[in-house]
Amino acid sequence: RSGAIWAILLGTPCTGWTPARTTGTASPPSSRCVNFTVRILDLCYRMGVHVVLENPARSRLFQHRGIARALRRLGAAHLVFDMCAFGTAWKKPTAIATTLPSAERLARRCPCAGAPHVVLQGKVRLPGQRSEWRAAYAAAYPPELCRALAGLLGECAPPRAWRRAREAPLDPCWGRRLASAAGTEHRSDWRYAELAAVGGAARCD
Repeated sequence: RSGAIWAILLGTPCTGWTPARTTGTASPPSSRCVNFTVRILDLCYRMGVHVVLENPARSRLFQHRGIARALRRLGAAHLVFDMCAFGTAWKKPTAIATTLPSAERLARRCPCAGAPHVVLQGKVRLPGQRSEWRAAYAAAYPPELCRALAGLLGECAPPRAWRRAREAPLDPCWGRRLASAAGTEHRSDWRYAELAAVGGAARCD
C-alpha cells in the first residue's frame, strides 16, 4: 500500500495439488496457502502491482475457483515452459500466470531433441549428504530462469525501483524483516548474501 512493492512472485506450495512428492507422504491441499494467495492476488489488483504465480504445469492450483477468479480479474496471461530449456537436467513442465509485459519470452519448450531427462521420482543421495526426494532438488529455480525473470522485471520497473548511486543494496526495513524470518538479530552492516546464508535461503548464482 505504501508503493514500496511493485511486483510479486508467488510460488504457492504445490504439495497436494500435483502428483509429484517431496516428502514421500501425500498431503492434502493447504487451504491456508491458497487463501493467502487469493488475498495477495486481490490486493495486487487493487494496488496495481504486477504478479507472477508459478506452479507445475499439471498443478490443479490454477483451477481453484478463487485463484482462477483473481487471475481473470488481473487479466493475467497463462503460459507453460520446460525447465530443461533453462539449463536443468529435468524437463519439469512449469506454468505461470502473470501480468508482466512480454512474459511470452519465457515460454520455452524442451530443446533436448529426444535426449533423456532426469526423472523426478524416488530418492537420490549426494556424496556426504542424506538421501532426498528428487523432486525436492528440482524445486529451486535454475539461474537462467532467474535471469530471464529479472530481465522482464527490469524492463517494466518504475523509476523508484532502481537503486540510486551509493544507496544501500538492501533497505533497512527489509533487513530487519529478513533477520526476523532467519531467527537472528539484525545488523546494519550485514549484506543480503550473509543474511540469506544464515537463513538457509537458496540463491540462484
